[in-house]
Amino acid sequence: MFEWLINLPVWLQTPLMVAVVLLITAIVGWGLNALMWRVIPPNHEERAMLGIDTVPNQPTSATDPERIAPVVNTPQESTPRKDR
Repeated sequence: MFEWLINLPVWLQTPLMVAVVLLITAIVGWGLNALMWRVIPPNHEERAMLGIDTVPNQPTSATDPERIAPVVNTPQESTPRKDR
């Protein structure tokens, strides 16, 4: 049945086998990735990073930089003014 494949020259067998192995590993990798996403669902940060976030701007913790109010820096004088 596979005698024609065995009798092919090596320069044809090698790219054919590389293509078959890449196809098999891509299918297995896709399957494992799909299984992982079902077993361990992504958290908010991962969903935001991948662009699949359904609730935008949801803070992940109390120390989230987006949740903390911005600090406004007012310019400070280095030497006191004499007119005060």
